[in-house]
Amino acid sequence: MAQVKPVQTFLTKKILVALSERTMHDVSISSVKIAWLDRAELNDLLILDRESDTLAYASRILVNYRLTDILNSKFLNVEEVIVDQMHLQLIKRDSLSLLNLSELLNVLKKPNKKNKPLSVESVSLANLDFSVNNNAKEPIENRLDLAHLDMSLSEMEFANFRLTNDTVMVDVIQLSGIESRHGLEIRELSSRLELNNQSLSLTNLNLRTASSQVSDSIKFYYDGIANLSDFVDSVSFGLYFSNTRISAADLKIMTGLDVFKSSFRIDGTIWGKVQDFNMDHSRIGFGRESFIRGGLSSFGLPNLKSTFILADITDSHIVPEDIEPYVGQISENIEQLGRVDFTGSFAGFLNDFVARGDFVTEKGSVHS
Repeated sequence: MAQVKPVQTFLTKKILVALSERTMHDVSISSVKIAWLDRAELNDLLILDRESDTLAYASRILVNYRLTDILNSKFLNVEEVIVDQMHLQLIKRDSLSLLNLSELLNVLKKPNKKNKPLSVESVSLANLDFSVNNNAKEPIENRLDLAHLDMSLSEMEFANFRLTNDTVMVDVIQLSGIESRHGLEIRELSSRLELNNQSLSLTNLNLRTASSQVSDSIKFYYDGIANLSDFVDSVSFGLYFSNTRISAADLKIMTGLDVFKSSFRIDGTIWGKVQDFNMDHSRIGFGRESFIRGGLSSFGLPNLKSTFILADITDSHIVPEDIEPYVGQISENIEQLGRVDFTGSFAGFLNDFVARGDFVTEKGSVHS
């Protein structure tokens, strides 16, 4: 035991010094237990932000490592990290201050000879409480509010974690949990994640909620992570969908709009901002068998009534029963038209528009 104690003291100091040097934040650990010089148990890891509020806390962290990697002067590599009972609290105190996590990332971004790339081969987390509070924004009650977010993540597995300067890269193997304010449940999420103070990307994405399935890639661009809480005005995006199905229930949670009466199936690309976005070479299906294929530009969301739409429809297939939930009970004459195939254009608002094109029905065709 006498031989282990000096090593334990040395490694404890080395870990705390390394964390403090990298973050310039107060970092503390209540105790560190070393076993066989390749396994460590860290208890009560606490990282405070610059206002002395908790940024991150973990009750217990188990670390498997190679001693030569810990002592390496060029990089810091760890084989495995297992975390239980963790809390992550992101705070933006007013309109002039930065998100506390942004302050941390800005410090990491600064050139520093002492900053060593950090890599972790495998990470497992259980019971993570994750919160976002932007005090410069009033809470939004009728939809998912990225400025005021509370999530409980029950199970997470990661691989190939890398931290270089201000950029985090990691393979998300499995993530599940629930957003408590609106009940959005994430049953499964896997992806390659890359995060820094300018962008967030999820590639090779597979996301499944209680009623939706999203796959391919999602990328967000901003001038600071805090802008994610001002999503409508400050975030640009590129959404690349393949075999994606989004339910009416999840669309209502995300948008606050009660106009979606059926799930939507999407293949294609959507890019821009919420207020001004474009859809290229995409196919949107809804109802039992209806779909619209083509391109679309939209100006004015999230206010649907004042949104101007330009659409170039290269192919569409509509059946009366799929549009009835949106337009109300349809007449027998429209029902008799049966399937309607349409190519053409649409310009205007939902209640004031011009449409031109070719309509082919089971009863005949029209050029308008």
